[in-house]
Amino acid sequence: MLRPTQSAIIFVQQLGRGLRKHFGKEYLTVIDFIGNYSNNYLVPIALYGDRSYNKDTIRKMLNTGSSSIPGCSTVNFDRITKERIYRSIDQAQIRRFSDLKHDYQLLEYELGRAPMMMDFLDIGGREPYAFVDYSGSYYNFVKKADPDNADVLTKKEADLLEFYSKEILNGKRCEETVILAMLLEKESATRDEINNIMNNNYGFVIGEDTIVSAVRNLNGEFIKDAAARKYGITHNIDAASDIRMDGGHKEILKKSTLYKYLNDMIRYSFKRFKTDYDKTKYRNGFMLYKKYSRRDVCRILNWDRNEESTIYGYRIKHNTCPIFVTYNKKEDISESTKYEDAFVNPYIFSWMTRSRVRLDSNEAIDINNYKNSGLRISLFIKKSDAEGSDFYYMGDVTPQSSSQEEITGSGGIKLPIVNFKFAMHDEVEESMYNYLESSI
Repeated sequence: MLRPTQSAIIFVQQLGRGLRKHFGKEYLTVIDFIGNYSNNYLVPIALYGDRSYNKDTIRKMLNTGSSSIPGCSTVNFDRITKERIYRSIDQAQIRRFSDLKHDYQLLEYELGRAPMMMDFLDIGGREPYAFVDYSGSYYNFVKKADPDNADVLTKKEADLLEFYSKEILNGKRCEETVILAMLLEKESATRDEINNIMNNNYGFVIGEDTIVSAVRNLNGEFIKDAAARKYGITHNIDAASDIRMDGGHKEILKKSTLYKYLNDMIRYSFKRFKTDYDKTKYRNGFMLYKKYSRRDVCRILNWDRNEESTIYGYRIKHNTCPIFVTYNKKEDISESTKYEDAFVNPYIFSWMTRSRVRLDSNEAIDINNYKNSGLRISLFIKKSDAEGSDFYYMGDVTPQSSSQEEITGSGGIKLPIVNFKFAMHDEVEESMYNYLESSI
């Protein structure tokens, strides 16, 4: 391969010329000398056939190598090529309005009608939540990209749709989706009915604390009061006995045009959760090696409020302690926050508390006393800030040892810090471990 291209389609066409069959031709070796151009993140997209344009999916394909390619084909990227492609993925602007609109129009032409979010999932196209990320809701995007064919919603209806799209139905947790779908279908939902659905579809049941949390989220109590007022959310669902939705609110949501987009969003949420769900990797709300934002984590841990802006590296609340680690830290951060957090091996993770913490500090005592209190400690990691704001869930951990250390702060001042050695409940998968440990 000697000719650079900016198109994944053309790349595949060029590759296809070499793949033509001929008598006596048993195999093909492809050597790609091109890789140093701005769009070389398209190379794994072309090779693996994924059209979601999801950066995490592209990274995973590149990281797993040949295991993601069906049949007997193999692919190998040298270290420099991987470095360039990872850098290209980090820098790529793949959610620009022009690109989203282009994909929307292509599918519209293919279907002969305006596409919905589920259409993108059904054909294996672009990850449709990208439209929500860009515009707040899929309806908002359609209104901007295709105004001549867009449906008409009132501001109140559009705000409600944005609330459910951004705050509830991203597919990271399905409990709210189950309850909302049931309440739109009938008058009320019992706890037994909810758990029957959860058990039949996913093989687990949820406790009262999770049901209460889900109802709070649907009522807008999880988000800040200002945001709830912006969306026009009030306490519309009662969970005192059977779970019921206020009739007036339900009437608004069932209006045909609003319901069209809301139902599409509900179906997306179910499909995304089910696609990502693997019972062998499910750990009480989280999927191993799936990505979650700080907000997602607060919600899944049943916190009463979203506290993503105050968590920083970790936070102990409601007998849970999520820990967020950026594996490769920026060089220009202050010395007092340049913690040496790293895997000792796939079973052990070495982690530093924030500075000015001692072994007799309350948070260090709480972590060491995890067994008596039942404190759940969960580890979330992203390789670098270039990956965005979401973190891979690596599993729950338990402290094996702790020691008092020092870190050098500004002006050379020595600050106390506690080093914990955590035992991983799940041995880290080889591909994920190698990805985090690599210098790329």
